[in-house]
Amino acid sequence: MTHSKPMLVAVILKLVARMPLLLVFGILAQQGFARPEYFARYRAFPFARPDLNTCGVCHESSKGGGPRNEFGQAFSRAGREFTPELRAEFPDRFLQDRAILPEGVEVVFEDAAKGTLLLKRGNVTYRVTPATKDIARVDAAPAEKAATTTPEAASADGGGSPVFDYHLGNLRTGKVADKGEFHFRFSHRFSSNIFDQSGRDFDLFGLDSFALPGIGVGYGFTNRFAMNFYRQTFERKIEFSGDLSILDENESRSPISVMGRASIEGRNDFAGQGHNGHYIPSIELVLSRNLFNRVALNVNPTFVFNLARPPLPAIEKNMVAIGLGAAFKIRESMAITGEFIPRVSGNPLKTDFVHDKNTVSFGYQFRTHRHVFALVISNSYETTIAGSALGGPDEFHIGFNIHRRIR
Repeated sequence: MTHSKPMLVAVILKLVARMPLLLVFGILAQQGFARPEYFARYRAFPFARPDLNTCGVCHESSKGGGPRNEFGQAFSRAGREFTPELRAEFPDRFLQDRAILPEGVEVVFEDAAKGTLLLKRGNVTYRVTPATKDIARVDAAPAEKAATTTPEAASADGGGSPVFDYHLGNLRTGKVADKGEFHFRFSHRFSSNIFDQSGRDFDLFGLDSFALPGIGVGYGFTNRFAMNFYRQTFERKIEFSGDLSILDENESRSPISVMGRASIEGRNDFAGQGHNGHYIPSIELVLSRNLFNRVALNVNPTFVFNLARPPLPAIEKNMVAIGLGAAFKIRESMAITGEFIPRVSGNPLKTDFVHDKNTVSFGYQFRTHRHVFALVISNSYETTIAGSALGGPDEFHIGFNIHRRIR
């Protein structure tokens, strides 16, 4: 016993000597080490702000560890749960009117009175009314898109789609009309050669020459089906067409969007008398691909029928063309476009100088919320599907397209 007492005293003295160190570790434990699992839970929380991506969410240091900030302390008092009370007390830590779900799905609580929600994924937005179980596809305004796009998302995808309009120049894009959408189309092609001013008075690169305009409208009956009416002054042609979206790369696992388009056009305002019953039907398949929301590519196989009838000097009855097009977005509201529509089955109108060459067009597009203006340089006078596939003369003309969404 005499020897055990000094040994016990020695142990007690050592513990007393180490008490400050133990107290420090205890205080640090109470103040909070960095807990990666809690930060992972915050990042996975649907209402977490995606731009808060450091341990500074809960700690005074962005590197984690050390004392907790006010939110970290409140989070601990809440049982380490993201309660509604915690969200209300710290609105700067959470999204208040929206939630970000897995796989890039975003829910926006749009109208509390009507109880409507916006479901967004990529460039596709749906308005949902749970009370009536109504679902409708909508287009977000640019200001709304800017407000709902997070810094991470904006840097990842580069913003909105590079497809501004339903046409590049003459060639159809993969853009789909929404249900209930009514839009207006106006095209204009001047007649003089923009690159050759010889042999005539200066006419401002063709802007003083007479023009060949076209005007039309389109309406979306569903989110996948739309009808269009278009009239051009060249031969007073009227074109009726229908669009059917088969695949949408934004809504399915398909790597491309696929649209089918059927049309029929007739000269002289589709009148039988003076038209000789010469109607030209066509079928077009629109294959499109959006790359990084910066580049859009198009391949459009086009089949034109019933050509070898008066008054066309056609030597072949049918024709096949492959439209190739691209749009490159240089800014959110600006893009440059180009297209080439080669005839793979040959030229059925070899004696017609107006359709002598394959259609080539390039241009510049500028868009606002519901309006797209395109400055186009093309060798084709015609702007219908069949006319664009038939080609144009061996010269280029300046022109423009205007698209306006009415509703």
